[in-house]
Amino acid sequence: MTLRIERIRENQGTRICLSGELRGAHLVDLCAELEQFGKPATLDLDEVNVVDIDGIRFLNQCQAQGIQW
Repeated sequence: MTLRIERIRENQGTRICLSGELRGAHLVDLCAELEQFGKPATLDLDEVNVVDIDGIRFLNQCQAQGIQW
């Protein structure tokens, strides 16, 4: 399965909705999305059903940078 990325602009910033599998192979595309819209960004992980170790590391880095999820 793949990762679907959907952007939703809100008054407080951008919400990036993810669905599917968050794996290392998808992180380049996800990083590009985050860089394009900057902060404040929120990751919506409600529809993510699998996260590999690279995805966990990425989410930890996001949290350290102030990106909420």
